[in-house]
Amino acid sequence: MNGVHDLGGTDGFGAVDVEPHEPVFHARWEGRVFGLVASRPDQLKSVDAFRHAIERMDPVHYLSSSYYEHWLTALATLLAEHGVVTREELEARAGGAFPLSRPVHPGAVPRTDVVAPAARFAVGSAVVVRNLHPFGHTRCPR
Repeated sequence: MNGVHDLGGTDGFGAVDVEPHEPVFHARWEGRVFGLVASRPDQLKSVDAFRHAIERMDPVHYLSSSYYEHWLTALATLLAEHGVVTREELEARAGGAFPLSRPVHPGAVPRTDVVAPAARFAVGSAVVVRNLHPFGHTRCPR
């Protein structure tokens, strides 16, 4: 999926600013979000579904939000999609609008309840990566 989040292999964004003595979390809420995601509620069984929830964020929201805001958006989106919480409950708690990711495109996230086929390649095998633009998360660089 080529989107605003997929910067692999993209040039021209300048140097990475390194914050000296950067804390693990800049605010307490970031640590809480990390803990919630790390506890892996049933709705987050698939790392691919979590990553895809981040990739479905509105591009403006994605580019204007922090790393853990991406995590919070993905967590809230998946919990809302699984009926654990409603958008109205999120907005009441937030005291206003609460951005969720766009709806998932059918077939974008692989099913996790099926047995994977035997590996077609071994470590070190030469492979060719196709220049496809599928919906959903892939492990291929742009």
